[in-house]
Amino acid sequence: MTVPDYEAIIRRTFADLDRWRLLARNGWTPAPGSALAVDDEDWPWWPLSQLAVAGLAAGRDHIGAVQGHLERGEPFPFADGTLLRSGMLGAATAVWLLAPNDRAARLKRARTVAAEVYDKHAQFLGDLSSLSGGDHAGTEAVKNHVAERTKELARLRDAAGERATFQATHVVEAAAKAALGEPYGLEARVEWRRGSGAAHGLPWSLLGVQTTTQLGAGDGQGMAMFQAAGGWSAVANGYMAAYHLLRRGWELMDQRGGTPA
Repeated sequence: MTVPDYEAIIRRTFADLDRWRLLARNGWTPAPGSALAVDDEDWPWWPLSQLAVAGLAAGRDHIGAVQGHLERGEPFPFADGTLLRSGMLGAATAVWLLAPNDRAARLKRARTVAAEVYDKHAQFLGDLSSLSGGDHAGTEAVKNHVAERTKELARLRDAAGERATFQATHVVEAAAKAALGEPYGLEARVEWRRGSGAAHGLPWSLLGVQTTTQLGAGDGQGMAMFQAAGGWSAVANGYMAAYHLLRRGWELMDQRGGTPA
């Protein structure tokens, strides 16, 4: 069996990463009259297009960091898995938002993501407010603003009978199916769960990886010392999953927002 040249495969993606970095840095807005521009009117405070751009920017940022580690010859077994998990989620969120051809489905998903943004921001602001005893005017202003927008969005969702919450595992799996085909949903979920292990510092996430090797003989009771080194082959599946989700996400941005509807 021929072992793939993981380094060559990953290096072929670097030109796209550079291009996507510039797209995100320079800002991206849909063309006036395009389907995505119309979508944005539903909830202009967190428009669908900018939720998708944020996901794509976050996805590229995280796998770009892995690129830097690999090119310096300094892989990080736990940290690279954590970065790839975040890269997959950012890119998958954009694909999940943009994939449906039905506008109503896109808007429902955008409202779900916006609700998640407000919920997590409110949790952060609540803790931040506690640090200052509620005496920091800027924090309190933002906290009140988020609370008001949360209520407004909740009324819009209630009127539409929407109760869904953002489920990251489902989003990653569904986005992989939409971007790559049905069989890839499970594979993406596997890499997503491996990244969860890395993000939580759990050693099982390093098992079964080519760059994890046994040091010396076992002790006769099934126990031995192992060393995790990281590297191109260790990150290949997670990296390429995030990359293909990013590529499909930017294709959908052009499809939905590049020409007038």
